[in-house]
Amino acid sequence: MALRMDLSVPSSSDCLDDTVDYADVRLRVGNILGGEPCRLLEAVAGRVADDLLSSYPQVEQVVVRLRKPAVARALRFGAVEVELNRSR
Repeated sequence: MALRMDLSVPSSSDCLDDTVDYADVRLRVGNILGGEPCRLLEAVAGRVADDLLSSYPQVEQVVVRLRKPAVARALRFGAVEVELNRSR
């Protein structure tokens, strides 16, 4: 996952209040992954991106990449994954 935002303020202030708390991001994503089931990786990625964009107004773009290794092994692919990009 990647979060894109202007880092000019936090890079000079060195203050957590000026940026995104990555521990909170991890908690939010974990709650989504452990929450209501989805049939598609695309749906899960969309939920993650929407939640992060709505929770952090300073984030301009979210890139979510999800992999499903069990499916890849069953189909004998190197990887089954989706990448979703959402911007404001």
